[in-house]
Amino acid sequence: MKEKDETRKAELMQRMKRETIPFYLGRFNKTATENKKWLVGTNVTWADIYIVSLLTLISDRTGMSLTENYPAMEQLVKDVNAIPSIKQWIETRPDTE
Repeated sequence: MKEKDETRKAELMQRMKRETIPFYLGRFNKTATENKKWLVGTNVTWADIYIVSLLTLISDRTGMSLTENYPAMEQLVKDVNAIPSIKQWIETRPDTE
């Protein structure tokens, strides 16, 4: 988060935890549950890869575990990251931090 004001930053983080994450992840979790795995249809799509990538980025940047209360989303992250080509990339990608 690029916010410089620590008070404002803390407020935004609390709002994200209290409102934004439950709003979106609740809906994504429901969709993945109804589809029995993926967000769209019966096979992995760019939607799944994009959402997992975004969740990973936010989690890495904030230190928050975003999916702990959303079991279908937690499984989605595991399933996407287990795709052989994605798994290989994660294991061999360069460290950019």
